[in-house]
Amino acid sequence: MPRRDDAFQELDLLLKFPGPGVALAGLAKYLAATEEQLSHLKAQYQVRLKARLKKHGHLMHPDDVEDEEYDAIRTTEELFPRVFRGAYLVALWAVFESAITDIADYAKSQLHQTFSLDELRSGDFLSQAEKYFERVLDLKVFSDRTARKQMEVLKALRNALVHDNGQVRGLPKGIQRGILGDSHPDAGFTVCSDLHNSYIIPTPECLQDNLSLVRRCLEDLSDRAFKKLHKKPG
Repeated sequence: MPRRDDAFQELDLLLKFPGPGVALAGLAKYLAATEEQLSHLKAQYQVRLKARLKKHGHLMHPDDVEDEEYDAIRTTEELFPRVFRGAYLVALWAVFESAITDIADYAKSQLHQTFSLDELRSGDFLSQAEKYFERVLDLKVFSDRTARKQMEVLKALRNALVHDNGQVRGLPKGIQRGILGDSHPDAGFTVCSDLHNSYIIPTPECLQDNLSLVRRCLEDLSDRAFKKLHKKPG
């Protein structure tokens, strides 16, 4: 059994170490709030539409009534889910980058390194992080290749959402074919279109799966980095 002083010292190290726990807990709440808000908005739009048609429907042309109903469906089943869930994926990637950078900065401080993660030139952020942790701590950022490939997909989704407003054409061709496929929800997305473009709509399952992915990757790296930086004697 560790001595009392040793236990307090380890607790102090754990508190100072920039683990991803708080950020991940916030993301879980954000996800729940996102789906609750979407459900609430859909219900409210249906109530408002029903009240509006009850009051004015007898004065409206049948085509206008149909347009009102169609607009409510498009808004609550396409526009809002695309915007709300897209924003969640962008935030999810931002937390992933931030958490990786925090751990790298902590390692730099502990080891008195002269360079930081963002000073390495290695293509994208994932390659940059991999080079830093392998060079500084002799650690792989990802314990398995599957997680690495899945993070590549999340990165591509984030980029399409940020730089192309979530347009399908903003995704790499391989992801368009392999993930979107025939726009089946099991692939993680549906697709909506306007007169000019097609857009991805992430499903709730897509958000939950990617949150689980980010949690696994961050907790795994955090645990391995902490043990590497604070090896117990003997």
